Amino acid sequence: MSFTVGETPADTSAFTLTVATDNLVLLPEGSLLVSGSGTERALTIRPAPGKTGQAKVTLTVADGEARKQTEFRVKVETSIVAGLEQSSPTAQVKVVPNPTQGTCQVLLPEKPRGPVQIQLYSPLGQPVQAAASRETDISFSLILTDCLPGVYLLRVSTAAQT
Repeated sequence: MSFTVGETPADTSAFTLTVATDNLVLLPEGSLLVSGSGTERALTIRPAPGKTGQAKVTLTVADGEARKQTEFRVKVETSIVAGLEQSSPTAQVKVVPNPTQGTCQVLLPEKPRGPVQIQLYSPLGQPVQAAASRETDISFSLILTDCLPGVYLLRVSTAAQT
């Protein structure tokens, strides 16, 4: 979720941004990740695998003199470790490790005959990540740390085939 920190000093290093939860079982240490810089930030929420429930999340901005907080509730109905599905049991492209919550490798069975396009889609068909290769690459890294837990679709294509 993206957000903007408003009414901040011109020197954005002068403020601190913290995030907390009231449910450390559902959202354990490290599951609330703030990224970005300056006033433009994003919050990634990664519930504990296999846990469901509700939690209150509190964002706090402080500049030494003033402090502002905003709170919202998070409801997790399903929590699945991210995995990549192969389109058929006989697919020759391998994804390891699968499932993963970090970085995985897409391994091609042989040197491709031209550049390779890798596309990762959400189950709704929305593009999540894309990569292109040189003709000599037979392995590609996908960094999935910013992806929400779930099942994703992977499309590997060359000029010759998909």
